[in-house]
Amino acid sequence: MDTKVEVTVRSYHDGYRTSRVEGMQASCAIGPEAAVLKLARKLFTHYRVELLESYPHGTNGNIVGRWEIAEE
Repeated sequence: MDTKVEVTVRSYHDGYRTSRVEGMQASCAIGPEAAVLKLARKLFTHYRVELLESYPHGTNGNIVGRWEIAEE
């Protein structure tokens, strides 16, 4: 089965925070991709992540990007 979810990542204080999926979210100070990877590990055993859209700082509120997490 190839389950996919789409998440947004927001800048939050000193780091980045994902949107909630099934009551779970993740945050990381390293970068937005690291936050998405942490959430992917919570959701799926085998997964891949893909950046769908990146937003330049300040152009879309505090949202920095849209990502897709897919189960493999």
